[in-house]
Amino acid sequence: MKTITKVAVAAGLLGAIALAVWRSSLTPPGQTPRPGTTAPPAAGVAGASAPGSPRSERVLEFAPGDIVTAQTRELTGGVECSGTVRAVQSALVKARVAGEIVRIAVREGDAVRAGQVLVEQDAGELELRLRQAEQQLAS
Repeated sequence: MKTITKVAVAAGLLGAIALAVWRSSLTPPGQTPRPGTTAPPAAGVAGASAPGSPRSERVLEFAPGDIVTAQTRELTGGVECSGTVRAVQSALVKARVAGEIVRIAVREGDAVRAGQVLVEQDAGELELRLRQAEQQLAS
């Protein structure tokens, strides 16, 4: 299951619980609760006290619309925003001499190491210049 789906399901469940807690807190102490939101504690239940006593506990009751079954679905929405994306790390890559690129050894987003060959240039023109320089030295 995708992480975003898990987060959406967890947020929905937390929202339902928060709604139920909020609805049960609408009745101030000492007033009669609204029907369907709270109930007096049951007699004989551990921790329960008699109605009207200073320490009466509330019981949460959920309305039919408060509880839903979690389902896995495709996300159809997205977030559109404008701004600037900046890389955490970057490097300046440039050639020492101009030339035609023959082969690109990596793809965008690939991890690279120092000294790794990224692209290969056409060496034909450089070899020609080298031969010419050697001939000039020899003569």
